[in-house]
Amino acid sequence: DMMKGDFKVETNGGNVDMDNIVGQVDVHSNGGNIKAVKIEGDAQIKTNGGNITVKLATGVLEVGSGGGNIRIDGVGKRLKLNTGGGNVTLGDIGAEGDIRTGGGNLYVGKVTAGIRLVSGGGNIDVKGATQHVFLKTGGGNVTMKEIKGTLELTTGGGDVSVELTPTGKGESTIHSGGGDITLFVPENAKANIEARVTEKYGRGWGRRKKIDVRSD
Repeated sequence: DMMKGDFKVETNGGNVDMDNIVGQVDVHSNGGNIKAVKIEGDAQIKTNGGNITVKLATGVLEVGSGGGNIRIDGVGKRLKLNTGGGNVTLGDIGAEGDIRTGGGNLYVGKVTAGIRLVSGGGNIDVKGATQHVFLKTGGGNVTMKEIKGTLELTTGGGDVSVELTPTGKGESTIHSGGGDITLFVPENAKANIEARVTEKYGRGWGRRKKIDVRSD
């Protein structure tokens, strides 16, 4: 059923389920899960606990959680997401995104707008991107495929694997405080690639791991 109008919901416990809503949505919960099928308008969804699932929000979507898992399948205009814990799963996002998580893994589909991904820990997996991606994580492995935009990636630890297709329209940087970096580029890519291992990392690893730069 479709419901029209602006909706504000506050609950101390229990689940909140929303089907098709046309209008602005404001949901605050201290506990329980929140699910929305389709929101035609801007939405703010926040919970101190429990999971959040949104199939589609056509406007600006702001999501916040102190814990629990978050899944967002589609956003129309812009996505702002902040969670203290739990895993985050994003579908194919055609809107700009600012994603911040204190922990848990982050799974992202194909992104066709600029996006920021910031994580205190956990693994990050991105299926594809055509615009600029800013990614920063304190730990965990990072896997990125079909990156056709520019990339600014920094990780404090973990291995990094990136499939990058340089377009010549901007510079990409990948930096890791620990772990291996594996970069795949097309054979016909027109780009200058600078790769180096700085001495302050090399000394700490030298006794147990060979540090070098290799190219196929």
